Amino acid sequence: MTDLDEPVRRGLAVDEGGAYVVTDEALHRLVAGPEGVPQTQWRTEYAGTSGSAPVLLDGGVVAVTDT
Repeated sequence: MTDLDEPVRRGLAVDEGGAYVVTDEALHRLVAGPEGVPQTQWRTEYAGTSGSAPVLLDGGVVAVTDT
């Protein structure tokens, strides 16, 4: 388990502002908080489980596949 309180089973994607982490329950955007400690900027739930790490596409879109 991570500090997200959800298992992380896939890789992650990063951009200049933060990281995208997918769990079996949701897609998370993490940013550096005070003193560089990661904090969740947003979290969006989805039905099913992800079959891939998040992929960053043009235009700020984040994609994952469903299993």
